[in-house]
Amino acid sequence: MSNIRNFEKHFGFIFCSFWGIMIALCACTNPTTSIKPDTHIENTSHAITSPTAPEFALKFINAYVNNCNQLKHAEDCVTWIDNNHFTSQDFNMALKNLIEKANQNDPELGLGFDPIFNAQDYPEAGFELDQLDSMSNTVVVKGKNMPSFKMSIHLISRNNRWLINGCGAVNVPQNSKN
Repeated sequence: MSNIRNFEKHFGFIFCSFWGIMIALCACTNPTTSIKPDTHIENTSHAITSPTAPEFALKFINAYVNNCNQLKHAEDCVTWIDNNHFTSQDFNMALKNLIEKANQNDPELGLGFDPIFNAQDYPEAGFELDQLDSMSNTVVVKGKNMPSFKMSIHLISRNNRWLINGCGAVNVPQNSKN
């Protein structure tokens, strides 16, 4: 009889410990640590797992920084966007329209700043993750060597793939610009 009671005590301890750990793990999960695909976009039927939205946003902005760091050999932002397929068609059109309007208004100066950074200067060492907002599919990045330089990058999913839909001065609502 004592063997049965020892087994019951041991089993009860293991059972309670297992469920205690499971509850603790669930309670520690933060819903803003990952960004879910935009469910309003057609052809989005599965969760996107690779790369994650923050990884994709960082890959995009740091690749653009690397392009800009090439100085004389850097591609202009429209050419770079066209050649790298990180962005949605909406982003591409908004970027081209923004530059076209600026060139019409002031053919000599144009925008006078980089529309992807929404600035003249940028963190040459690149960006790192600052925060995520899963409700709006937004990743906020900050400069590695300029932590006060922050940018919101808005993502959408199409055909089970992340795309940049807003960044800097392009397709980003005024209240979302950092």
